[in-house]
Amino acid sequence: MMSRNSIFKILISTGPVLIFSVFSSLVVFLIYNLGENFTDLVAGKEFASVIFGLFKELKDPIAGTLMITVFSVGISTPAGIITGVYLHEYASKKVKKHGIDLFRYLSSLPSIIIGVFGLVMIISLNHFFGSSIRTGIFISAISLSILILPYIVHSTVNALSMIPESTRFTALSLGAKKYQNILFVLLPESISGILGGVVLSIGRAAEDTAVIMLTGAAAFAGIPSKLNDAFEALPFFIYYKSSEYQGSLEMTEIFLSSIIIILISTIFITTAGKISGKIKKGNRGIK
Repeated sequence: MMSRNSIFKILISTGPVLIFSVFSSLVVFLIYNLGENFTDLVAGKEFASVIFGLFKELKDPIAGTLMITVFSVGISTPAGIITGVYLHEYASKKVKKHGIDLFRYLSSLPSIIIGVFGLVMIISLNHFFGSSIRTGIFISAISLSILILPYIVHSTVNALSMIPESTRFTALSLGAKKYQNILFVLLPESISGILGGVVLSIGRAAEDTAVIMLTGAAAFAGIPSKLNDAFEALPFFIYYKSSEYQGSLEMTEIFLSSIIIILISTIFITTAGKISGKIKKGNRGIK
């Protein structure tokens, strides 16, 4: 019979392989179906015209996805870091416990609930300020930032809690004030852990459909020129193309959009990882 140690080693070694296999299978499935439907689409047509048609259809959703991701992460990152610092460094034990529990609960909320909140927020603002307030990219970004905020708060609290006591109190013992210790010691030390939460929030913001569907995304809206303009985004593009599926064109657009979302998320996540690595090297250099 196999020992428990041997079974544990097998599970540890095969787990990552299985996960990688599932993810690779998903990517292969998307690429294979894209190629198959694209081949049917170009049959009997001019290749360049098909490519131009796909670019024309997808350029606005791609731009909208990039914009809404940058806006929502840009709003939630400073808010999440400030909240995490307060909970870990300033709040009482009771407030800290209840605050962490609250954000843990918020992170488990279905995104449609946040979408409904954004819609109600628009209706309430219209009641007070008139019809000038309407669904648009700004309201969508605020709603999405609420959705992804718990990831950054949790990563900030966890990263701060991992700092060794010797590092935490060195600057204070030399006469630094608490805010100086936080700004120049604790946050630089915990930045790589905080970026882990930012990475998770990037993926969630780029792929969400329910929130943007209720707060600003629309078909054929184009690239927004104002903050209260409607916008297009790849997740919503996939949704409405699926609902009006007729043949190879829609399927090609659906699979191509799915691959582009993965690429956008990968680029953002890779960039965040490189920034984290440079900050780590900079901190070592200072030391």
